[in-house]
Amino acid sequence: MTGVPHDLALLLPGFVTTLGLTALTLAMGLPLAVVAGVCLRSGRRWVTVPVIVVIEVLRGMPALVTLYFVYYGLPAADVVLTDTLSICVAFGLTFVAYTAPILAAAIATVPHAHVEAGDALGLSRWTVHTKVVLPQAIRAAAPPLISWTVILFQGTSLASVVGASDLFARATSLGAQQFAYTYYILLAAVFYAALSIPFLALAARLHRRRPAL
Repeated sequence: MTGVPHDLALLLPGFVTTLGLTALTLAMGLPLAVVAGVCLRSGRRWVTVPVIVVIEVLRGMPALVTLYFVYYGLPAADVVLTDTLSICVAFGLTFVAYTAPILAAAIATVPHAHVEAGDALGLSRWTVHTKVVLPQAIRAAAPPLISWTVILFQGTSLASVVGASDLFARATSLGAQQFAYTYYILLAAVFYAALSIPFLALAARLHRRRPAL
């Protein structure tokens, strides 16, 4: 097997690593984003103010700085994480910082009458939030959440600076070996686009079917 198919196959392990980093980051970041979004809507200043401060600090830091802080800074404080976990924690924090306000806005779009109906049925506040409010909020927030997932998927290319063997790292390594940087970067772009474009199209379709937050 030679030519472009062969070279794409060489990049495939890096693509799988990138998918794994994205999936693990989402598994960590999305539940935390939901919790942070709920806290932003709690109405209690002692809850909302610290969450807002953390979000603004994270939003004010480039993702690369957050990655360096987690990867190199935490071990200096005797908090040792694996390389993969460090990368996912750093990207997960950035993901939470940008998606928690989206989820908070989505929660605000849920009609209060639905909450009152749950209360009238004698449902607990926990049940009302988990069974009535959050499912509607997540559906409303789906388009921007999908878009941010795509940004996260593409942003994992930053993991190469701390030695991760992701798609971008593998492309640059092969480019250095073959003296063909542009060629392998373009092939990596094919992988990124092949996943990003369909998901962005899905987000746009969902957005057209639902009112903007």
